[in-house]
Amino acid sequence: MAVFAGLAIGRPIGVLVLSWVAVSPGVAIRPPALTWPVLAGGSLLTGIGFTLALLIASLAFTPALLGAAKAGILGASVVCAVAGLAALTWATALRRSASPLRE
Repeated sequence: MAVFAGLAIGRPIGVLVLSWVAVSPGVAIRPPALTWPVLAGGSLLTGIGFTLALLIASLAFTPALLGAAKAGILGASVVCAVAGLAALTWATALRRSASPLRE
């Protein structure tokens, strides 16, 4: 559960918070086309990467716990992929409905 929470909750929150921390004082510039809902959807996708997570899990956990860690990594990757796709679909649908139709 801790591995799942770290990937599915910790990474997206870290990306959003640190993006806001960098943008608010002017250290970084957020492009006008990149809205905060789109950035939030993209941050959910950061939980997908599991190659490095598997390497770290193999070094950190005993063989008895490694199976549970792998299940958490795979589960977080699936949840993050679905949640990120849903969030980006919703955010871009909002953006399309807010902008006038172009021909």
